Amino acid sequence: MTSQIVNFLLDDDKGMGITVRIKDDLPGHVKGQAYWVNHHDNLSKNSYGIKDLKGKEWAIEFLNDDWYVLRWRNHHYESCRKAKINQYDFGLGWWEKTDPAHPALQVTIGPALLGLTISIKG
Repeated sequence: MTSQIVNFLLDDDKGMGITVRIKDDLPGHVKGQAYWVNHHDNLSKNSYGIKDLKGKEWAIEFLNDDWYVLRWRNHHYESCRKAKINQYDFGLGWWEKTDPAHPALQVTIGPALLGLTISIKG
């Protein structure tokens, strides 16, 4: 699976509800040191995890082609712009240059490439 797209609010501190994956589906080079955490008693808390230098575990998710820290609040995860983790910190991975899901290799197909004709009546 690819990165999930989230349109964060302009307020960097305001948390937004995040729908996390239901299974570990990112390739190893994107995960790096991130690991899948199963919460058998509450499946909606399943997430990727990472430990900081003090050994504290953090829930994280790959959003907008970057890793973000998640916060569990009111029975769901939240995140915000400020929760973005610097690329490759904590041994986290990212896309390989040859990966078809790499953002630089994404192509938007417009109507002309699909062989469609659009006519505007006015």
